[in-house]
Amino acid sequence: MKTFLILVSTFLGITVYGQPKEDLYLITGHPFSETDDLFESNLWRYDRDSSALIRQIQLSTADEDLSNIKIYVELGYFTLMKKNSWKQEQSYDSLLIFNIDRMELKRKAVGKAGYYIVARANNYLLKLLNNLMVAFDLVNSDDRLYNSYEIDNLKYRDSVELQLYKNVYLTGFLGGEVLGNDFILAYSRKEDGYLEILVSGDRSKRPCFPYELPEKYRFNTYARQLVCINNDNYFLVSGNEQAGVNSLGTVPLFIYDKKNKVWSDKTLLGTLPRIRGFSEWLCGYIGDNGESLLNKPLPGSSLWKDRETGLSPALRYEGMYTPGILYFYNPSTKVYFELQTNQADSEVVLIQDNKVIYRVYDELYETEIVRGKKLGKSVLLLKSDYVPDIHWAFYR
Repeated sequence: MKTFLILVSTFLGITVYGQPKEDLYLITGHPFSETDDLFESNLWRYDRDSSALIRQIQLSTADEDLSNIKIYVELGYFTLMKKNSWKQEQSYDSLLIFNIDRMELKRKAVGKAGYYIVARANNYLLKLLNNLMVAFDLVNSDDRLYNSYEIDNLKYRDSVELQLYKNVYLTGFLGGEVLGNDFILAYSRKEDGYLEILVSGDRSKRPCFPYELPEKYRFNTYARQLVCINNDNYFLVSGNEQAGVNSLGTVPLFIYDKKNKVWSDKTLLGTLPRIRGFSEWLCGYIGDNGESLLNKPLPGSSLWKDRETGLSPALRYEGMYTPGILYFYNPSTKVYFELQTNQADSEVVLIQDNKVIYRVYDELYETEIVRGKKLGKSVLLLKSDYVPDIHWAFYR
């Protein structure tokens, strides 16, 4: 195992260690499966004095295929999966784990001889009582292996009990069709309100989430359902969407508030529940895949272009309509509000300690949630060709 430790990174006398909690770190990356074009990914520190990005570490090169990035702000980690591209002869798959508190990056070559990884984009974080594990599947012609790596020491386990998947930690959707969306599929059951996690074709082996839907929210059929949030605050399953006629449809959300131990529901505009969870807040952008909307021009798309650092967002928004509206919802307080960006390629990148980072195409903004009810004044931090590929961030 090779361990890479960022000891000190300096710029004009500023160091990584010992900085105040106000330092903002941003990650650029372009994990996308519909192109052979590859781009490097980096961890940056935003320098407030110069309004510039200061690169801290290169996470993947333009010769590597970045499979996904997933960030767990409340737990203090982000992870990456990457592999070699067609440009390189030696085959490898790598798991990278970054400890935010220690500013420490570890890398592990993953896999097993004779097996291949089922889907690099679908690795999952399992939050156990005293441990965090990154789990993904390996297969060959005869066998399927559920394996994992402990997040702190990258200790390998060649067998993961399927019941542990009921502890999967899910954070939701990024902007567009960037890989790294953190969700899992589950089957609703006719006989009760539990959801079977789809990690095995054998129903007798599937674990169930430990949250039983109340009767009024049950699907009463055996069918696939989307679970995209399962963090320390909420468990969320989306209901059956209702398409609109030349207008946005709707989708119901069924939410279990873990701290208050109550269920509630919330209906969102748009048939695509593009939800992301940060602590007590759910946020996202309104999206819809209704056929009557797919020929409409996407707001702000005239500004999109291929850049030296990444592709045009046009590739990432095929098959969906997004009106350029960001939403914020706190299920515990029932506070809901929206932000009209008039730009289809916009997303909430981070909510941490009531501070909000959001992106509007190539512009990055910072604001805050005021008294738990609304957004304060937004400040433009950065306008850059790098910004369309910023989907992950944290304060430290």
